[in-house]
Amino acid sequence: MSEIGVVYTARGLDPNWQARIERFIESYLRHPPGVGHRLYILYKNFATPEDLKWACVKFEVLSTCELFNHLDSKTLAGCTEVRADVTEPILCHLNSSSEIMHADWLKKLYDVFNEPDVGLVLYWFSRCKSSCARYSLFGS
Repeated sequence: MSEIGVVYTARGLDPNWQARIERFIESYLRHPPGVGHRLYILYKNFATPEDLKWACVKFEVLSTCELFNHLDSKTLAGCTEVRADVTEPILCHLNSSSEIMHADWLKKLYDVFNEPDVGLVLYWFSRCKSSCARYSLFGS
């Protein structure tokens, strides 16, 4: 089992949401992460069942775990919900406009995250010690 979970938010109410999803998938396939992980797709705020189905079909090319959030929110409020469904102790949250630009992208983040006195704020990486989400600055 990997200790890293990567959560990509596929948000159906974003402008050009279909192009964003396609761009993320293409970049994910083009740039190997460099470290083992489990990819989760958080489906959020789709206007119609057909739009949601379109997104789910697109992500079939990747080995993913599906998460659904029905909160009507433009924020990352659903991320606390995600924590209950994800088993990995380290999470990397990618927003709906994310595009991976380089190989070993996740390994680089993970290596820096594990250095002494280094930490990141907000939803990029979060090391959770319990089932509740803790998103804050890590390090001394």
